[in-house]
Amino acid sequence: MVRCFKLPDRVVKRVELHVFSDASTCGYGACGYLRFVYVDGFVNCSLVIGKSRVAPPKIVSIPRLELTAAVVAAKLGNFILREIEIEFDDVVFWIGATVVLRYIHNTATRFQTFVANRLELLHTLTAVNQWRYVPTCENPADIASHGLSPMKAKNADLWFHGPKFLRDMTSDWPKQPEILEDFVETDPEVRTVKVCVTQLIEPASDRIYELLPRYSSFHVLQRTVSIQAGPPMESLS
Repeated sequence: MVRCFKLPDRVVKRVELHVFSDASTCGYGACGYLRFVYVDGFVNCSLVIGKSRVAPPKIVSIPRLELTAAVVAAKLGNFILREIEIEFDDVVFWIGATVVLRYIHNTATRFQTFVANRLELLHTLTAVNQWRYVPTCENPADIASHGLSPMKAKNADLWFHGPKFLRDMTSDWPKQPEILEDFVETDPEVRTVKVCVTQLIEPASDRIYELLPRYSSFHVLQRTVSIQAGPPMESLS
């Protein structure tokens, strides 16, 4: 069975792909939508595919789960681009976690292995400027991460058609956080850089360095130094 996302008897002006991701302690997931803008100004959005996974039993921080959900979104977006034979005018990835959005926009900081590996994958599959912020209340992937009761599924317009702002002008979309590249060095995911500083202290006398090349045995050198230094103070009493 083939679904038709385009409305009949309308001329398409622009086609966009929008992928959302979210995570919670229960699970994480992503969902993708096609946004059609028609010549007459009408806009419609349709769910293409969604994917959710149960959170691992091992305790994982929310930022790491959000980052994992972003990886699912990136893979999901690339899957849609491969499978749907449509030339998209734009591809946008939406995420509600500002801390992960800062991770993605920061290409200079060295992160812990878990975060660094997933950021490398995100930077390979997507471009930094494709990622945008979306409030939790307007994020359809929140349903994938928290679940939805069957009684509410019939009225889940957010899940089936995406957030309402996608049907508005782009100027009315959620604003990006002002500072994305600014980073707190105390973040636990930032890898600490250890710098070792050595200081050379000049010896009081270079006599010992003059004797070192003359002896092949440390024991003989030790005896020679002790003889030249004279008898210990106790023997003089």
